[in-house]
Amino acid sequence: MDAILYPDPNPNPNRKPDPAATPTPDPTRPQAPAARGEIDVDRAVRDLCAENPALIGAMQSLGFTEIVKPGMLTTAGRFMTLRKGAALKRIPMKAIETELAARGFTVINKEAHP
Repeated sequence: MDAILYPDPNPNPNRKPDPAATPTPDPTRPQAPAARGEIDVDRAVRDLCAENPALIGAMQSLGFTEIVKPGMLTTAGRFMTLRKGAALKRIPMKAIETELAARGFTVINKEAHP
């Protein structure tokens, strides 16, 4: 008779995990924010916010306060890009890049186009 081999010699679903086997994060070391995705500053804001809803809060904290008004995202957001909005609001692209990086986003196409 062949023996049945289990990966665990004592398969018990109620067994608690060994705390020594799971590493604990170092509280003195700052944790990097979780990567949320790439943000192309030349894409429509509506499309970016549909893919990354957390972007709305980041934009509001940068000074794009109209983004939370009902209908603005679906109307002006169809053609407005982060680059155009930054120029309109006179917000430096470096400030946008820094804020989005702090929230875990990666900014692409940040170089100015002629």
